[in-house]
Amino acid sequence: MKILIISRGIPSKKDTMWGNFELDQAKALKSNGHNVVTMSIDRRIRFYWRKIGITQSTIEEIKMYNYFFPLPYRFLPRRIHNHIIDFFAKRLYKTITQLEGDFDIIHGHYLENIRIATTLKKFSSAAVVGTEHWSELKRKKLKRKVRKDAEQTYPYINQLITVSLPLKRIIEEQFHVSSIFVGCVIDNVFEFVPKQNDGIFRFIAVGSLLHIKGFDFLIKAFIKADFGSDVQLHIIGDGPLKQKLQYLISVNGKNEQIFLEGKKSRKEIMNFFSMSSVYVLSSRSENFATASMEALSAGLPVIMTKCGGPEDFVNETNAILVSVDNIDEMSSAMHFIHNNIGNYNPRSISKDIKDKYSAKAIATQLECIYNKVISK
Repeated sequence: MKILIISRGIPSKKDTMWGNFELDQAKALKSNGHNVVTMSIDRRIRFYWRKIGITQSTIEEIKMYNYFFPLPYRFLPRRIHNHIIDFFAKRLYKTITQLEGDFDIIHGHYLENIRIATTLKKFSSAAVVGTEHWSELKRKKLKRKVRKDAEQTYPYINQLITVSLPLKRIIEEQFHVSSIFVGCVIDNVFEFVPKQNDGIFRFIAVGSLLHIKGFDFLIKAFIKADFGSDVQLHIIGDGPLKQKLQYLISVNGKNEQIFLEGKKSRKEIMNFFSMSSVYVLSSRSENFATASMEALSAGLPVIMTKCGGPEDFVNETNAILVSVDNIDEMSSAMHFIHNNIGNYNPRSISKDIKDKYSAKAIATQLECIYNKVISK
């Protein structure tokens, strides 16, 4: 089967998370014997050099085509913005099909790229599938542009996929479009290994340092727990709140127990997991929460906020759920799991998650969906 994945972009050292879900899926499908190509339209304004126009690169045998043209997209009217993006997309698609031939499936990720897929559908006989990850859809009041794009996109694809059950329910309620739940691929780098015991009990968290990730609340809960010096909290990630969070740590005298580790590669994150005891998700809102699943895949039990999605995929054998922004609940959960860590079976935690979200498992689910829409 020939599959074109429309991605946010291409992961790089400067943007390790940009398009990583899509690349994982492309690799999973390729490993199942499919011919997979990705395309992306990069309109972002960033302070580093990128070649304007069409470029092609290859990552782990996946051909990746990108069209870069910076746009002040936050200020452009919706119709003008979409018209420009569609122009770029059609030019890029024409180039790709001239080089790669036609496709059986066009699969867009996130609303913007699902919308592009519906545009390309007019020039192709391929079936169109979309996977929605976007937490923006969980806002109580949707932006007008988001609502309009969704209304003019979701009903016109062959199959919509969502990465969380709450997101599935929201789209059905808001737009009367049914979808199928399929999770994200968990990278094989996240494997169970026996913990490297050095006498330190480590809580670990991963994510961009943004308000929505709740690291301020997590740090306050850890401080309230008042652990001894043999208990630490490590937060992996970077972002605009770094200085504010570091000040919170310093002013409370916790520089020797709470560490902001900065950005890390997946292999580096796995190394942290191997030295840690518990993963903590403190988000105020999430969909699939991939980093939590990666931690579970490495055998770590998790403490997780009831933030709208991840709680559907855990149970009492691998997780403790707490309310969003509830410092007392988070602090108590950290104490409980610290005192009862021996009740959790890391090997079983890892196996359960990998059975559901391995590359093979996700690729098989997608194949069933593709075969169904092609046969209609």
